[in-house]
Amino acid sequence: TTASGSNPHIANPQLGYTYSFGLSGGWLTVTIVASVANGTWSGSSGGNWSVAGNWTAVSGTMPPSSAGDTATLGTGSSPVNLDANETVGALNFNNAGSFAIANSGGTLTLDKSGSGAAVSVTDGTANDIQAPVSLNDTTTVTVSSGKSLSIFGNISSTSSSKTLTANGAGVVALSGNNTYGPSAGTVGTTLSGGGTLQLGGSSPLGSGDLSITASGNIQAGTGGATVGNTITLGTSTTVTVDTAGNSLALNGIISGSGGALTKVGN
Repeated sequence: TTASGSNPHIANPQLGYTYSFGLSGGWLTVTIVASVANGTWSGSSGGNWSVAGNWTAVSGTMPPSSAGDTATLGTGSSPVNLDANETVGALNFNNAGSFAIANSGGTLTLDKSGSGAAVSVTDGTANDIQAPVSLNDTTTVTVSSGKSLSIFGNISSTSSSKTLTANGAGVVALSGNNTYGPSAGTVGTTLSGGGTLQLGGSSPLGSGDLSITASGNIQAGTGGATVGNTITLGTSTTVTVDTAGNSLALNGIISGSGGALTKVGN
């Protein structure tokens, strides 16, 4: 802390905490309170996200429901019913049995107050988000090798600057009628980390361009996909396009200096 006359203040305040000052016995006191919630799901299968008793608090007030909050799906049972509109800055999947966020009328907003929302998958081969998702921040989805996350819900964004990055060596599957990010000509989705981006339907990437910054895979999901987005390959990247026994049409311009494209399947 620093003091300036009658105006004591925190010189280096940390995100997610509030600070208040007082006097006690002639001493200056400071009270630090977590202003964001951090909770782990502990509810039963089909439990509602909005019910505080379905969460075990690490800090703050349950349930996680505001910008910057953290929700971890690692204990309890799946699925979690998204019965109301909820907001988190970080969403973690770390259960070997996988977790589903079921569509029960709510929208899941990803928002970390401008510092970048994060979805992390460190376990589970069949995690999925079935509810609609809204990006109110740039968002990075990181999936570990051998793990997966499917987002079936439609992904929208509150402005064209809210983009999506698929990171890590695992599988990120997009198959909604997605509208997030910018219009064509500006990057809306980035594939990095050497993983697989699985695509389904006719607009899994919104309208913005796809930038592939590290060698990885584009794969057709069940039912196939028709993608009209421009795709740019990073220097020295090798991208494998895999139909996985389905139909995959890449109808947009594919370009890149020093990148290579390999096709697998018919």
